[in-house]
Amino acid sequence: MFWCDPQTGLSAHAWGRANGWYAVALVEVLDYLPAKHPGRQELIDQLNYFLEVLPKWADKETGMWYQVLDCPDREGNYQEATCSIMFTYAFLKGLRMGYIDQSHKEYILGLYPKFIDRFIRENEDGTISMTDCCAVGGLGGKQMRKGDFEYYLSEPIIENDCKGVGPFIWASLEWEALHNIDYFPERDLPVAFEGAEGCGKYTVGGRGGKEYVVTSLADDGSEGTLRHAVEAEGPRTVTFAVSGDIHLTAPLNIRNPYLSILGETAPGEGITLRDHNVFITADQVIIRYLRVRLGTKYGVEADAMGARHCSNVIIDHCSISWATDENASFYNFRDATVQWCIISEALNSSVHHKGQHGYGGIWGGRNVSFHHNLFAHNSSRNPRFDHPRIYWHDDRMYYRGTVDFKNNVVYNWGMKAIYGGEEGWFNVEDNYFRPGPATRHLDGEWLDISTSLTTSMIPGEFYIDDNVYDVSAVKKGGFDGRKPEYEKIAEREKNYGEVSAEDPFAISVELESQDADKAYKAVLKHAGASKKRDAIDKRIIKEVKKGKATYRGSVTGFPGIIDSENDVK
Repeated sequence: MFWCDPQTGLSAHAWGRANGWYAVALVEVLDYLPAKHPGRQELIDQLNYFLEVLPKWADKETGMWYQVLDCPDREGNYQEATCSIMFTYAFLKGLRMGYIDQSHKEYILGLYPKFIDRFIRENEDGTISMTDCCAVGGLGGKQMRKGDFEYYLSEPIIENDCKGVGPFIWASLEWEALHNIDYFPERDLPVAFEGAEGCGKYTVGGRGGKEYVVTSLADDGSEGTLRHAVEAEGPRTVTFAVSGDIHLTAPLNIRNPYLSILGETAPGEGITLRDHNVFITADQVIIRYLRVRLGTKYGVEADAMGARHCSNVIIDHCSISWATDENASFYNFRDATVQWCIISEALNSSVHHKGQHGYGGIWGGRNVSFHHNLFAHNSSRNPRFDHPRIYWHDDRMYYRGTVDFKNNVVYNWGMKAIYGGEEGWFNVEDNYFRPGPATRHLDGEWLDISTSLTTSMIPGEFYIDDNVYDVSAVKKGGFDGRKPEYEKIAEREKNYGEVSAEDPFAISVELESQDADKAYKAVLKHAGASKKRDAIDKRIIKEVKKGKATYRGSVTGFPGIIDSENDVK
């Protein structure tokens, strides 16, 4: 060929974007190349070779690369956007996926803002433009395309070329992903309480503050009531000198930070909140050993418990049921843990304006640990993992990132167990899925990695390991004569292995996972407000163990999926 050296076969110069395409191809091919493929390490080595040599050819002031890559100081050469963003994207993804050592993190994370400073212009109408893009390039075809310096400088320079805009979007997502992960070792701080684990374990709550003693089951806000203590300001710890039902007259909104509610201090069977919901928007909140059973007394369409726009929260050993929307929705928050809770019997065909809506919850956030919880008798969302459309843009940067979902038990879901998680990062490990008589399909599907036009068409990323799908309760003649679809179960298990990330996603506080079978037994023994379980939780645990449902929905007739709290009385 006329454009290459007859002895070496090389062209006269190295074109920036040609090398950029190769760098991008390396990190993309590695997504699909099997872990044991003999050539995989060679590609990783090539990526690291790029990282070793490319910085030497970058501009010393901006850190970006030139159109003619090997002539950075030659007069007439220019810093070119498309190759610069391709290299940036490849290094960012390589860092996140573990192909590149973390010792290079500071350099790689610095490339993205440097690219923006050099190539991104903010326009008067609020849009942005990418400058200094080579329109086209190549070798051969015409005599002028001979790969020399003059040829590469002769091609038009344009703005917003798709070959740069596309990698810029990819690089933006990678940069956001890496910044949604807090890289720091566990801190030498006191934990919230003995047994606190996960990302919320260092929650302060009301430690060191005033003690409020609840002496009345009324909800009028007077001194001695729970509402009075919750609405107070400053660090405070709430203990109980009474037990029984508190019939809320309005939602119990936790807006003031530094609060601990210690339900385990109540005598007798403890405290149950009824008729309205509990909603957390304050930082530094600890809630332990409470029951929240919403019901339909006021026709309220609400979650029984939820948290948004807050950080450092831990919900421990709570029993949450009879909601008319989702039982418990925790997302758009960070540095939090939900552990050892029972989320059961969301009311299905009840007061919700959409009709059947007996859902477990929407769960997500950033640096959040969900472990050793029991979902039982919820039609769907057991849980639904969060998606970007339920966040404002700034919230996605601050409140959305990696989630641990470990050692949970899900029983008798109707339509779906877990689904969703669009554009998120989830470690799903050592959970126990046990279909029940209302479970629509016995085909092994416990995770639906779904997308939609109304949420996002970009699926979430999942690390999936050692989860159990237990059909032992499905005996001959049981579940209306339906039998497990063993071929589909095997195929699902294979598919989960194929879509899983190779390694868990980094999270601020790692949670040691328990074997799923052991976790199942531990959850049934200890979950919920279990200092002294009430009749409802005792029944739920018994039904999970036996693979049965005592009651049916009075409207829908689904076993275990009730439509009113009166269905179980």
